[in-house]
Amino acid sequence: MSKNNIPTNLIKLGSGDINHPKYGFKAKGLDIAAYKKIFVPKGYLVTHEILAKFDNNEEDILITQIQTLLKKPSIAIRSSFSVEDQNENSFAGIFDTVLSVNKNKPEEIITGLNKVLKSARNYKNNSRQDILIMEMVKAKNSGVAFTESQYEDDLVNWTDGIASKLVSGEISGEKLTIPKLKNCDIFFKKPDITNDLPFYNRLQVLLKKIRSIFGEKEWDVEWADDGNICWLLQIRPITRSLVRNDLFDLSNHKEILPPLPSVFMNSLITECSPSLFQFYKDFDPELPKDRLMIESFKGRPYFNISLLSEMLRKWGLPTKLLRDSMGGSFEKDYGLNIGRIFTNWRVFLRILLSQLFIKKKSRAALKKFKFLKLSKEDNIAALINKTKSFYTTLVYQMLIHTMAIAGPIAFLRYFKTLNIYIENQVTPGTEILKDLTPLFKLLETNSGLKDSLSRGNIPNDVEFKKLWKHYLEIHGHRGIYESDISKPRFRENYEHILKLLLTGNPFKQKKNSLSLNSIATLPVWWILKPLIYSREQIRYEAMKTFESIREEWLNSEKNMRNKGLIPNFASLWDLKVSEIRNLTQKNYYSKISYKKRIEEISTNKNFNLPNMIKRNTFLGPFEKDYSHKKPQNTFYGLSLTEGTVKGRAWVIDTPNLELPNFFNKQTTILIAPATDAGWIPTFLQVSGAAVETGGDLSHGSIILRELQLPAITNAKGIMQYIKTGDIVSLIASEGILLKE
Repeated sequence: MSKNNIPTNLIKLGSGDINHPKYGFKAKGLDIAAYKKIFVPKGYLVTHEILAKFDNNEEDILITQIQTLLKKPSIAIRSSFSVEDQNENSFAGIFDTVLSVNKNKPEEIITGLNKVLKSARNYKNNSRQDILIMEMVKAKNSGVAFTESQYEDDLVNWTDGIASKLVSGEISGEKLTIPKLKNCDIFFKKPDITNDLPFYNRLQVLLKKIRSIFGEKEWDVEWADDGNICWLLQIRPITRSLVRNDLFDLSNHKEILPPLPSVFMNSLITECSPSLFQFYKDFDPELPKDRLMIESFKGRPYFNISLLSEMLRKWGLPTKLLRDSMGGSFEKDYGLNIGRIFTNWRVFLRILLSQLFIKKKSRAALKKFKFLKLSKEDNIAALINKTKSFYTTLVYQMLIHTMAIAGPIAFLRYFKTLNIYIENQVTPGTEILKDLTPLFKLLETNSGLKDSLSRGNIPNDVEFKKLWKHYLEIHGHRGIYESDISKPRFRENYEHILKLLLTGNPFKQKKNSLSLNSIATLPVWWILKPLIYSREQIRYEAMKTFESIREEWLNSEKNMRNKGLIPNFASLWDLKVSEIRNLTQKNYYSKISYKKRIEEISTNKNFNLPNMIKRNTFLGPFEKDYSHKKPQNTFYGLSLTEGTVKGRAWVIDTPNLELPNFFNKQTTILIAPATDAGWIPTFLQVSGAAVETGGDLSHGSIILRELQLPAITNAKGIMQYIKTGDIVSLIASEGILLKE
């Protein structure tokens, strides 16, 4: 048969002629991609009309055309049916694909065509059957990539050679995430060349082109890389939700909440999660709409550090800012990206305007706290909304202050002047201690008062009672783990404060000598100082409102018991907010197994969860034996203060005022998982502190600085490898803890 007799109704990929609605998206997608100069293997669409003649044994013309138009000896025969690759259903794996067909063997072509057509037997009545004939790529690596609009990374599943077994599910292959390339990345910096995978950067570029042509949507991309070119084999919409293995961080919540928060508090925080992320979306409406900033694992609220890290990367900011402020760590740090900063100028303009009005926003927040404190709710639904409104307002203020403080803090730390300035500051956190001075002075003049204190009693002394009453009026709303509404305030449980009075007045501050650097950076400190104070003041005042809300909840619990909505043995704090919301329904409590809830709480206590976990991590039970792990003797953290101390480690999970036997303050170094204002009495029992979790802006870090106690934070592994009694050296100025 001469070439003149070859039919012309085979449609070439890249011709732009497959855009009619009658054709399936597989062929249309590849046609558009090839037309837009994306690397697509040479191929042709064999239309339904031609295949109808093929069924009538008129295959010679078709085979001749395939052999003539395609140059490579090996071809792929693929379905391109109209029901495939729809937004609602992809029909992935339903229809056959025949690979590595020898072009020069007509019987293989005929067998392949028939096999693909027969796979559509169940859909012939409602589907148009076209077939794609494409040259095979001699793939060194191939796989499937998923690009989703809500993520800054593309998810990739790959294997060596051809990915047919990977696509069919016979093998699982290797998994990785690839940062999305933006136009500004290519203009201002080279693509990521740190990865040693040979196809890595070529795939990055391919996926960027796909998003630029097909839009920032959810795409399932099949690709093959031959060592020089990354080829597009197929593109279709993602029709089912993918479970991303996001990284989660407990650090920030670990500082302010007990090791296992109350069920009530954990559910409140996670229920507020969508509202909390709205804080960032107000600056950047393009941020993900459906991802949660906080999720719960084994009764503990974790921050989605992947989401927050991606947000900074999108804006072009270094992820180190988040790591140092929150105290967490990432699998990979990303640096400054000038191109993305310029691209997101509107975002930074909104942030700047917000910072300019930070004082106004702070005053508004304080006013709202006072209003919430004075208002009283007469039903559970209103009280829930009030509590959520309070919590969201508080977190918003913490976030906006953290955003304003992070840059100046990093600047002063870089020039090594941060400690010089901040050690001489007094914030409302340390005022808890400073305002005990009149009581300390009274005890110095009346030794008999200490006898009563040592027995845990308030001395029967007029002056002492007067000063004590005054102190509780000012600071009685604070408490250990005060961010959990279930925990009592100092006004309810003042044992820690009474024991603290027996230690003697520790509040002393020294003057640090100024250096050339400190003089040069002084203007930055003038900006930073009021922001730090404002942040701590807002938290201080917020806790007054929180105490008031706690009292409302305790009264509500009594009313619920009186009405028979909950049994007498039930604890309000063991219920989820959603469950409490439904308690007004008749007999709703009977749907809640209180026994199972107590068992669940007990089980969760036995999980010693790491600070950093992935969503798909298996969370096994608590193991105290770390012998299977590699021993570690040197720990690096974030320097908070100056000074070097040596002594015995005191490892504790919660605040404690009683040192172990034969320990003394001068030779005891505190080893703690996280700290906040509730740890002040414990700080006064030791000569130094190493904290596993925390950052520059942690409440505990600020207090340790103001107390001028040699201290480091974000020292990973210390709770794991150090035991009480171990001899350790703390070199605070260098951020090092040595185990001898």
